[in-house]
Amino acid sequence: MFFKDFVLDKAEFAPATMMMPSTAAIVQELAQNPNAIGYIGLGYVRPTVAVLGIKADEAAPAVVASVEAVLDRTYSLARPLFFFVIGETKGDLKKFLDFVVSADGQKIVRDLGFVPIN
Repeated sequence: MFFKDFVLDKAEFAPATMMMPSTAAIVQELAQNPNAIGYIGLGYVRPTVAVLGIKADEAAPAVVASVEAVLDRTYSLARPLFFFVIGETKGDLKKFLDFVVSADGQKIVRDLGFVPIN
């Protein structure tokens, strides 16, 4: 799990931690519980969720997550999404992957609030 490995340095979650089944459940809990703290992807941020800045280290300024801050690497808590395929990419799979990395595909990524690759 990325958050546990990267943020907690592989430490265990507190026993009272609520392990939510989905990002939508995390967003719902964050919206209704003023004491909740959660980690969600940029594309899931809603007006009902307060977004806090984080510091890369003690001396650094706090940076709030945004597409621009991820792209310029000033936001330090980001990870890529990978597609893994077995064998040659051809047919519908190739069409899909070509679309994902195309200008039209990347516009959808950005429009949904996620970070484009180009």
